[in-house]
Amino acid sequence: MTNRVVVIGDGGERTRALEQKVFETCGCTVAIADDVASIGSVLDPPPDAVLIDVGEVDGSPGGVFREVQELVPDVPICLSNAPDEVEAAVRFVRSGAFDYLPKGESSALDCASVLSRAVQARRPRRSRSVARKTGNNKLVGTSDAMQQVFDRIGTAAQIDMNVIVRGESGTGKELVASTIHAQSGRDAGTMRIVDCTTVSPQDLEHVLLEGRPGAEQETGLVTDRPGDRTVALDYVGQLSVDAQATLTRCLKEKTRRHGSSSPGEDAEARIARVIGLTRNRLCDAVQKEEFRKDLYFRLAQFPIDLPPLREREGDVLQLTRYFLDRHIEQCPSLEKAALTSEAEATLQSYCWPGNVRELLNVVERSAYAAAASDRSVIDADDLMLEPNDPVHMPVLRAAPEPSSNTRGDGAILPDGRTPPEVNASASGASGENTSPEGVSLGTEEKQILPMEELKRRAVERAYRLCDGDVDHAAVELDIGRSTMYRMLKRYDIRDD
Repeated sequence: MTNRVVVIGDGGERTRALEQKVFETCGCTVAIADDVASIGSVLDPPPDAVLIDVGEVDGSPGGVFREVQELVPDVPICLSNAPDEVEAAVRFVRSGAFDYLPKGESSALDCASVLSRAVQARRPRRSRSVARKTGNNKLVGTSDAMQQVFDRIGTAAQIDMNVIVRGESGTGKELVASTIHAQSGRDAGTMRIVDCTTVSPQDLEHVLLEGRPGAEQETGLVTDRPGDRTVALDYVGQLSVDAQATLTRCLKEKTRRHGSSSPGEDAEARIARVIGLTRNRLCDAVQKEEFRKDLYFRLAQFPIDLPPLREREGDVLQLTRYFLDRHIEQCPSLEKAALTSEAEATLQSYCWPGNVRELLNVVERSAYAAAASDRSVIDADDLMLEPNDPVHMPVLRAAPEPSSNTRGDGAILPDGRTPPEVNASASGASGENTSPEGVSLGTEEKQILPMEELKRRAVERAYRLCDGDVDHAAVELDIGRSTMYRMLKRYDIRDD
């Protein structure tokens, strides 16, 4: 069945040239709406993709976009020949546009390539909701934090902007990148993961510039169709200075021309889509002048923050059962084992510094431990977690007795003295250590507070000390901004 696309323009020379190029590039039939009044008729039946040529359309681009979106909500909509304004691009993309081509990047070939990807993207878009319902998606979780991540992934897959995925080690950054690729219009190509700690500028350029004649012979890489490849840059913040310059140039140029082996023939090499993976905040590296500011803004067009497992309420047991079922499928000799209530409680109370990767290791070894003892249940001892090991879990130390050379929270002052206001709080009758902002940090000397309570107090204290500045408090706590907002909401912390 031949795919059909709709181009909304004025029907002039540019529109006709675009019609011919789309047919040559994608083999699609093209219907043209040369005025706003004819839009409804050409969108029935719904096409596979729509291109609004903003510079040639009669009427407000925003109004035309909304009208098309209402008539065919499931069809990818692209905009070309649009104003070269970041705010306008962001506004349209957030409203659901598949791609946005500004003036200077809206040749007939550019538009045809975008429409080709949009047509390919419609198939995974239709099946995405089914994939999540049937569990084909390997990202597992029902917590509010993960639902936000799923929504961001869905949006990232529909657009062609560069993405930054930030998360602690073991949170699944590579899995997010592969999911975005699989659900995007580039899923016909490959996704390559590049270790930025060792990659040279030359190798990085070879990987990014896809579709170049001779690339397979030079690099040993499989050459995909132009525009199909996704490149995930692991540890992107550790790119060398020269590699940063190469990446900046490639992202800036968008497309480059390379001569082919045939005389007089040119082949267009499109830049692969880039997804950066990082454990740290790249903006901090920019402030320290360790990462180029211009590269940061070209790379971080669409950020996704992955929450650590300890902040994914309710997901630990769901992930555990998912990993158990998958492990049994991979090892048929093992019998399915159930978790005891003690094992479930241990899993839920643990802080998971290694995140999902650590949980996977725990599940696999506990399954083997239960099988070795011929048991059909997994007990807390089978998990082999070390809660008192400082590598795995924070140690809750009892606060020392306040003295003349300590603060109320037990910290020794550099000059050995105690400010009068701290002495007053330390000598209080309640026995609690209280910060100047009135947030309690600890209780009786030998009392150990639950981890959730400690988290609540830490978040509240940071929020008060930063005078309600959420961004500042998030940086001080070394958590993401969205995580900070979720915790403020969860603990009902607000301005007095």
